[in-house]
Amino acid sequence: MDRKAVDQYRAKYQSLVTEKAEAEQDGDHQRVEEIEDEMAQIADAITAGVGKGGKLCKAGDKRKNVRDAFRNAVNRAIKQIEKWDKPLAEHLKASIKHGNEVVYRPGMPIAWDVRSIVNA
Repeated sequence: MDRKAVDQYRAKYQSLVTEKAEAEQDGDHQRVEEIEDEMAQIADAITAGVGKGGKLCKAGDKRKNVRDAFRNAVNRAIKQIEKWDKPLAEHLKASIKHGNEVVYRPGMPIAWDVRSIVNA
């Protein structure tokens, strides 16, 4: 990440702060959540690109970057699942192992009961 990218991220973050305040005033809770998620992603990107003292970090191993991005995506997905189904989210947190390869390894075999989603 270069200085220009960090500055763009920071500018976007500031615009999201304003947008979030407007959404809160309008009572648009779903938009507030979306903005908070985007702000968290931007904060993570800035943190990853800037080291101590505000100096830019050097680009690392691309495979590590891909693994980290995938792990973050899985964690964000689990966080969304947690809003609707806490037991499933806890199960996924405990059963998904990250390393050189991502593995789903539950403690005991599970027979999944999958039902159709019906819109009411």
